[in-house]
Amino acid sequence: MRVIIIGILLMIVILSLILGFFLLMSSSKKKLSNYLLSFYLIVVGIQMFGNLFSYILNNSARYSQYNSALSFLLPPVLYLYGISVLETKWKFTSREVIHFIPSFIAVMFTMNNISLPAEHRVLLYLSFIIYTTLIFSKLYFPSKSRRASMHQKISWLKNIFSLFTLIFLFDIIYFFGFPFLGKVSVILEFLILSLIALFNFYIVQNITRTATRRKIFQIKRIMPKLAPKKKNLCVMTVDYEHEKIYELNIYMAKETPFVNPELTLVDLSLKIGIPSRELSELINGHLGTNFISYVNSYRINMAKQLLSNPEEIGLNISEIMYEVGFSSRSSFNTLFKKETGMTPSEFREGLLYRPTNPKPIIQRLQ
Repeated sequence: MRVIIIGILLMIVILSLILGFFLLMSSSKKKLSNYLLSFYLIVVGIQMFGNLFSYILNNSARYSQYNSALSFLLPPVLYLYGISVLETKWKFTSREVIHFIPSFIAVMFTMNNISLPAEHRVLLYLSFIIYTTLIFSKLYFPSKSRRASMHQKISWLKNIFSLFTLIFLFDIIYFFGFPFLGKVSVILEFLILSLIALFNFYIVQNITRTATRRKIFQIKRIMPKLAPKKKNLCVMTVDYEHEKIYELNIYMAKETPFVNPELTLVDLSLKIGIPSRELSELINGHLGTNFISYVNSYRINMAKQLLSNPEEIGLNISEIMYEVGFSSRSSFNTLFKKETGMTPSEFREGLLYRPTNPKPIIQRLQ
């Protein structure tokens, strides 16, 4: 079990520090919440590094004092992280420094070789109870407007703070029950470290997901991409992305691949020479829509052109529907009305003719 615990500690140290510095360096918009979460992870990494040394050197007293001092940072930092995610206009001000006074005092004690009193753990756990109660009250009893607009963020924070709560609860049991647990204490320590590792892996999982990475962390991508089909590979820049979006729109307008009702993301990616994953990111991230909606927007625009063209007056609505790539009349009508506020029939009648002048509008404009 000792070897397993050392392995978990090493994994937590590496993962926490990598995640911490990644969030620190990837916050292109200087997002405060990322900095706070980064600080939390780096503190955890330093703590686990101390625990790792105490296991290897069998000398835990010194490192335990420093870890306890740093532990006072964790509840307020994670609480402020939650506030910064929920309150988009929240800023770190001088009054927030008060949250870190207990940790500052504890660090001063340890730096001067003064042992922390035994009661310091009680104060630490009291701090944990206060901060988790405050944040859970905001997460489980949000205002109606916040509940509707921030569902994803609230769900993310609930999971984060639930894991944090489990870690502290097991730590409380471990601390107060250590004299009575015997060999069970080792299993409990294993569970605590496993939960800390799970906390880190949960963050990794959400950073690697495009939707949560953009919504929660506001990070466009994990690492720079390389432009495809280039002899001299170069980092994928914003200009490169704009160029690809321009090429995509030109291809869609000229070649009209959307008239094929069975067009897929893979089909389109093969036609324009962009990997399907990259194409999906371009459409989702830069155009703010998904592939199906993007394709249907071209179909609706083409339908509007056909319906407003006097030369195509012989085409009925069903023929136009199939012409632009729809295979369902109900879907076509629903999407068309959503876009224009009218059914295709109403659109054709309202655009081509006016009561005061039956001459087609397009001809009058010429």
